Amino acid sequence: MVVTEGTRTEPQYFDGLCAHVRATATQVVSVRTVGVGRDPVRVVREAEQRRAEEQRKGDPFDEVWCVVDVDEHRNLEQALALAGKRGVATAVSNPCFEIWVLWHYEDCVAACTQEELRRRLKRHGFSDKNVPRNFPYAAYPDALRRAESPPRCEGNQAPNPSSGVHRGVRAICP
Repeated sequence: MVVTEGTRTEPQYFDGLCAHVRATATQVVSVRTVGVGRDPVRVVREAEQRRAEEQRKGDPFDEVWCVVDVDEHRNLEQALALAGKRGVATAVSNPCFEIWVLWHYEDCVAACTQEELRRRLKRHGFSDKNVPRNFPYAAYPDALRRAESPPRCEGNQAPNPSSGVHRGVRAICP
């Protein structure tokens, strides 16, 4: 199960990737959060609740992932600690999830802003945070390579640019 704080780009991406690799047992859940910077603790709690519901049904998930951005979260560290205690994996992107999406098209190693990423993605057909129909899901190995190139991900630290989404994608696309 993949639980996201985003309501468009993230669920569209994961739904499309799962269709591309025929990962039919993966469920994508978008958590409606409120306000600037939103609330990653709520995302973790939603993941816990959904996992418990599936366990009661007798069909538990192999893995549960929360996908969040660094954004302006005041409680990101609290969310990561809670997820660790509850056995929920996390994928943090800095500055935002769009860095992971951009890596399907091109490299980006310099620090960037959310607005810069949106401008770069617009050149690839993105509009208003929607994944284009012709998105190159088959290029996920390129995104994996770019995400795993040092020094992007170092434990729970999230340098700009970085994304832990590659770990969740590896779970979906073995």
